[in-house]
Amino acid sequence: LDGKVEWSITKATHDMSDIKFEDVTVTYDGSIHKTIITGTLPTGVTVAYENNTGTNAGVYNAIAKFTYDIVNYNVIADMNAVLTINKFKVALPEATTSFVYDGTAHTAVAAHDLYTVTEGSATNAGSYEAVITLKDVVNYEWVEAFNGKVAWSISKATHNMSGITFENVTVTYNGAEHEVVINGTLPAGVTVTYEN
Repeated sequence: LDGKVEWSITKATHDMSDIKFEDVTVTYDGSIHKTIITGTLPTGVTVAYENNTGTNAGVYNAIAKFTYDIVNYNVIADMNAVLTINKFKVALPEATTSFVYDGTAHTAVAAHDLYTVTEGSATNAGSYEAVITLKDVVNYEWVEAFNGKVAWSISKATHNMSGITFENVTVTYNGAEHEVVINGTLPAGVTVTYEN
């Protein structure tokens, strides 16, 4: 016997059974979202996170890293979770696709906080195509497939000429000039010229 006895103190293991780091799925709303551990950490253990918060839509692969007495305790493995922020679904634009010309401006697709509209308003008769574009494609998407275009039109109006007559005139020559003219009041914007 050389007078020596080998002995050791083995590292302890922290009880992490109460700790959970779970996936989180939310819809974009402009605020900050995060995933964090749940449960009470053992005494002497702290946690720091990587990539566990986000505002914009996307997938964030989060990591929870633990700090502890590495001399006396066994390794605490990192935990992983996924923070998913889904895009907010925007309802398709409401559109009125057919108007009749009346001299005023018509709007087929109104402007919106979430999208811009070009060629959405007109006055004259014709065929138009409103182009609707989401202002933020990172965080928003249409609720269903939509090519961003709405065809619409202003059809020509028909003047009410029911009160106008143009009747035959028969007279006997007397050396004076005679004429035949319309009877009634023309609708606003209508004029008449005669031939023969």
